Amino acid sequence: DSSVARNTWRRYQPLTVLAGTTFKVTLAGSGDPDLYIRFGAQPTTATYHCASEGPTATETCSIAVPAGATQAHIGVYGYTAASFHLEASWVQP
Repeated sequence: DSSVARNTWRRYQPLTVLAGTTFKVTLAGSGDPDLYIRFGAQPTTATYHCASEGPTATETCSIAVPAGATQAHIGVYGYTAASFHLEASWVQP
């Protein structure tokens, strides 16, 4: 479990991914964290491959890993202060 303060980032070590699989990240908890995924570099609120910016702590991003991608970067941005549990998985096609 983790937390993030308002207007700050919680960033995670890159995860190795395989092109052609589906990469999925989910958050559950309290507050309003926003979830961002970017392949090859850290995401920002303006630059990402997948974003889940709903008004609750329940967020999900599910995206096909593009050709050439080897690492997924996950960032959680505190729209408000939040506590959450993060899970990441990927599925072969």
